[in-house]
Amino acid sequence: MYGIHIYVNGFYIPLVIAFLPSKSFECYRAMWNFICHLCTNKLQKNFTPLSIHLDFEIAAHKAFLNVFPDSKIRGCRFHLGQSWYRKINSLSDLKKLYKNQSCDIAKWLTLFFGLPFLPSNEVEDAYFDLQNLTPDFNLTNLSEFSDYVFNNYIIKGCPFPPSIWAEPSTDAPRTTNCAESFHKHFNSQFYSPHPPLTSVIENLKLIQLSRRTHNAVSQGSIRESQTDEQREAWNEVERNLDQ
Repeated sequence: MYGIHIYVNGFYIPLVIAFLPSKSFECYRAMWNFICHLCTNKLQKNFTPLSIHLDFEIAAHKAFLNVFPDSKIRGCRFHLGQSWYRKINSLSDLKKLYKNQSCDIAKWLTLFFGLPFLPSNEVEDAYFDLQNLTPDFNLTNLSEFSDYVFNNYIIKGCPFPPSIWAEPSTDAPRTTNCAESFHKHFNSQFYSPHPPLTSVIENLKLIQLSRRTHNAVSQGSIRESQTDEQREAWNEVERNLDQ
């Protein structure tokens, strides 16, 4: 299940839920083309997003740019940190040393996680500054981690260049955590990790219906006639959906 959310006036709204058979380039491209087709034929509007936040998945990035070559991809800062942290944990020597934050190696590794907060055109210079600060330890894992970051996230032509993930902090969202939260809450509605498709669709319909009803009440389109107990139950549902 692949979710697409939009950010409007400080709120995240689930816009599209797609059931995809795989995470391939072809599958993602077909999804975006189908969404464009629906917008053109059902809404008589062209779907041309200016930007999108995506996880660090090569097929998803390539498919999006194939359909929307003039759009900008912004990488999820949270998932970037996760990728680097997983790499550290995959290197046995670094994994042990990173847990000791008083160690020079741990302090040096921590500095890498500051790179996403720099302007993208300053990342490469900052990386080489970090290289000059490499602790004097005879560990091959040190160069293995720094090479991993450089080859995948910094060097020209790499899969995920700094223009995707590096930017000074602003009020604009820089993560896909809202979508992660939605999926986590949605999955908690089922007792099985692989529920029947009909059950999944029915739950999605209930979420959509609750949103429509809530919007209608907020706009005064229908009159609210709930008891205090019903109102509190409704508020609890809304709080859970927003988590």
